[in-house]
Amino acid sequence: MKFICLFIPRRPNLASSSFTVYTAKELVQITMNLFNSLTDFEPYDLVDVTTHKVRISIKIR
Repeated sequence: MKFICLFIPRRPNLASSSFTVYTAKELVQITMNLFNSLTDFEPYDLVDVTTHKVRISIKIR
């Protein structure tokens, strides 16, 4: 994404869509930061539910 942004002007054309390559780049970076933050710390339980005969457990490691 950084390489593609080198060839695209920073100022978007106001007549075109407001979703630009720079917006996509920022969205990808934010999403990657979110996923990285989930695994940076020690493992934890996201969901741990037990009923009569069913147990659902989702752990982040």
